[in-house]
Amino acid sequence: MKYQLPAGSKIKLLALRVKDLDSMIDFYTQIVGMTSVKRTENISYLGTSEHEVSLTLRKIETPLEETGAANVKRFAFKFPTNKSLKQLLLHVKNLGVKLTNVKYNHNFEWIELLDPEGNQIVLYAEINGETLVDDHSIQWRHDEDGVITINRFLREEETRLKHIPEAAKLTWIELTVRDVAKSLAFYHDLLGMEILPTDRTDTKTLVLPNDHSQQVVLTEQSGLVTHNYEGLGVDYISFKMIRSKDVDDLYHQFADNDEIHYDEIDHLLFINDPDQINLTFSVW
Repeated sequence: MKYQLPAGSKIKLLALRVKDLDSMIDFYTQIVGMTSVKRTENISYLGTSEHEVSLTLRKIETPLEETGAANVKRFAFKFPTNKSLKQLLLHVKNLGVKLTNVKYNHNFEWIELLDPEGNQIVLYAEINGETLVDDHSIQWRHDEDGVITINRFLREEETRLKHIPEAAKLTWIELTVRDVAKSLAFYHDLLGMEILPTDRTDTKTLVLPNDHSQQVVLTEQSGLVTHNYEGLGVDYISFKMIRSKDVDDLYHQFADNDEIHYDEIDHLLFINDPDQINLTFSVW
């Protein structure tokens, strides 16, 4: 591995293509608690504060059927404390929103829910003190769709979370890919992301230097036909670099590739991964 993304690089933004922009905006602002930073006719820019955009939604007027594997499977926001995550869980419970999962292990606890177009969002925090989930604090009910709804929460606290904490950040994105070996060759050998050890052959986790919470997870779904890129789901993934020189250095790793595009004035680099998912690299 000759090149490595510089320390301090981070996953800045995930862009999704959507069918119903208004319902998606309502979900991410009213339920998840994100802030609407900017709105145009067909694009919404959402963040965890008024300035830091971490999720964009672009309306597709006539989406075509998804025919391939390459797409976003899940994406996650890390909360600064499990207390703030608890506030969100209570907020979701008060609204009667269905959850797909509430879990915890020795290090993290998290909740999972589906947005109106079936994208799975994970909200998690490191365990620090009392956990959110245990056998005595939550009862479960399975409805006809087989998803989980919270009936009761510890001490029956009633809390509403108006905004996701500003310190919450987009940390990992899980993608379905056709060939995990080819994707590893791109993300590890060319971009220089590190591979976390695992015994699984169909799923690999790559992390950014010096920050293992910044992850791209690759899950193979082979045997499917070529992906239709005008479908719904992932539009592009944006990475933030530290210096303009960092973007220049990465460009030189791909300089002989005719499919990349580089804006030398704004130091903005566009690269497609093996499944034609667009990645952007910039200092902003």
